[in-house]
Amino acid sequence: SRTTVSAVRPERRSTRERAGSAARPAPTTGMYVLLVDDERVNRRLGARMLQRLGCDYKCLEDGDQVADTLATTSRPFDAILMDIYMRRSDGSKVCEELRAAGVRLPIIAMTGTTGVRDVQRFVEAGFDLVLPKPFDIKAMGRALSAGKARRDKLNAEEDTKNGV
Repeated sequence: SRTTVSAVRPERRSTRERAGSAARPAPTTGMYVLLVDDERVNRRLGARMLQRLGCDYKCLEDGDQVADTLATTSRPFDAILMDIYMRRSDGSKVCEELRAAGVRLPIIAMTGTTGVRDVQRFVEAGFDLVLPKPFDIKAMGRALSAGKARRDKLNAEEDTKNGV
């Protein structure tokens, strides 16, 4: 009997490529992110990832705290990462309320529920993107960058439509 094993070798980059990428700040550097999750371990892991991405952040343990936090913060947030299923609130309902109140920040759903109908429901609630759990730091960084780019485009289109 014969066994075949395949392996993927890591991509090799030149010293110049590595130095160039290290000198360039990540697109998330300096972002101020609101992380909302009822699970303490998820808040801790998320905070650690945000820190490594160069973000400043504030963590909340439930969605019922978001509107007050947005209204009372002295520094405006650049994005919201929010769990869908929390003990006291439903992330989709919170997102709908935020959009109805005129919140134009990127709002990204963090959830393990990623069926096609579920994702459609989250988008209809006003989420810009869905970040499937579990996720790693690269996925979080991509989601924040993509969410910000998408929301910037939507806000610019809305401003143009409204003559701003």
